[in-house]
Amino acid sequence: MFKLLIVDDEPLVQVGVKSMLSWEDYEIEVIGSASNGRQALDIIESNPPDIVITDIKMPIMDGLELTKYCMNNLENPPVFIILTSYEEFELAKQAIRYNVIDYLIKLELDASLLQESTKKALVQVKKKHEENGISPSQYEEVLIAHIFEEKFFVKLLYNLFENDEQLNMQLKDLKLDLNGNTFLTCFCEICTDNEAILSNEQILNQYICTLNMFKEIAAKYLKCFILSLDYKHFAIICCFEERETGNINELVRSSLEKVCLMIYKYFNVQIKIGVGNSCNKLHSVGISFEEARYCYKSSNTNDNIIFYSEFKKSNYSSNTFDLSFLKDDFMKAFEEYNIEALYMIFSKIVKNLNENPSKYLQALDCACNILYICMNLLPDGEVSINDIFSTEIDGYKSIYQKKNVEQIISWITLLRDRLCEYMEEHKKNYTNNTVNLVKKYINEHLEEKLSLNEIAAIYSISPSYLSALFKKYCSVGFSEYITQMKINKAKELLLKENYKVYEVSDMLGFESAFYFSKVFKKVTGYSPKEYTQKQA
Repeated sequence: MFKLLIVDDEPLVQVGVKSMLSWEDYEIEVIGSASNGRQALDIIESNPPDIVITDIKMPIMDGLELTKYCMNNLENPPVFIILTSYEEFELAKQAIRYNVIDYLIKLELDASLLQESTKKALVQVKKKHEENGISPSQYEEVLIAHIFEEKFFVKLLYNLFENDEQLNMQLKDLKLDLNGNTFLTCFCEICTDNEAILSNEQILNQYICTLNMFKEIAAKYLKCFILSLDYKHFAIICCFEERETGNINELVRSSLEKVCLMIYKYFNVQIKIGVGNSCNKLHSVGISFEEARYCYKSSNTNDNIIFYSEFKKSNYSSNTFDLSFLKDDFMKAFEEYNIEALYMIFSKIVKNLNENPSKYLQALDCACNILYICMNLLPDGEVSINDIFSTEIDGYKSIYQKKNVEQIISWITLLRDRLCEYMEEHKKNYTNNTVNLVKKYINEHLEEKLSLNEIAAIYSISPSYLSALFKKYCSVGFSEYITQMKINKAKELLLKENYKVYEVSDMLGFESAFYFSKVFKKVTGYSPKEYTQKQA
């Protein structure tokens, strides 16, 4: 992951730059911000960034002095992007000699200009990293982890985990801090009056900027995780410790009001939020999310924040579409890229909606649920769904324009047909990638006792399917592959590191030195002692 530092003496500019792009999409982590060159230099020397975006005119040490110092005194100085005003433009041009890749006029700065400069900077950074022998795979690992985090939250929100064991296993593997004894979920929509006059690219930029700023500000008030659902909606999962569980609704309301007010002042957009009931079990988050969606969609008040606990409900169950009876089949079809099974599931949903032509709210909620799940379970998510709806005027957003159940059914049918076509085209690449990811996990955890069930749970696929994938795409089965990798590692430890047999056995998670020796001989034809003597 590349590192970015933002330096400006105006706090709003710091927040604006940080919110303007979805930095994860560029493999960039924002490591911090500073209000002058001296503060920035302290950060640069303790946690060296790859890119620095800095204002040129600041107190104590300005941007030009900062770039000059880094160029003259640091062995591996960062690449700089300079922020300037019209009157400082000539001064900014002097900075080009000091490892500055670009300079941007503040008043003209928007997402497209910042994106262009960022891409220029990344070309330079990647070139430097290649010269220093840093592998691109290190950045890919971070991106893969981000993808698995998103899939984890989708499964949590839509109650798609098979059991608590699978949930806890993935939670542990992803190292997510979801500790707490109370949880609460929100469903949010970004509302703007000027959407009709904006291009799709402008709407997307507005959404990214708004969502990033929301994340930045919300973190000051709440311990929460925010998941993008599409470029109009997002979800919030809040976690509370025991000491915070006095009046959770009031805490959430006051926090969200502050965040929404700042968003409105900065971007002139409203955030409408449905808030579900709190729950004391992580696996109940899906119920809270369903409540949040329901009160958000059913409310006809002018309030921007609607709590399910305060909402006057009319026959809640009759206004929601229960996907639970298809949950396991739906997940399995996605995991296995089983096009035939997926087609049948969609057809069952369509049949159910056809039998209830008056349930518009139910049908809309169902369609949106399917959209969010597909978007987050597909390997390339929103890009894939955009491709599927590329011939529609509003893309997948056209679901929000549907006025009756019949139109919604047509939309779901279109998604079904094109999704099946898409998955058929990409099936081979997906399955190969899954096997490669599992292999990588095995090789990084050879010291552990690895089981088919546990690894399948981590990657959200069934054990039988994972076993079948190994048989199809590898020359050996799952268990045989683990054994081979452990023995290969054992050879290295015995020869290069001079560990004793019982030490290697312990290090690689074998039951005993006797069992290790037995497996070693079965694979190599020699006992560990005979092997080391032979190689001496």
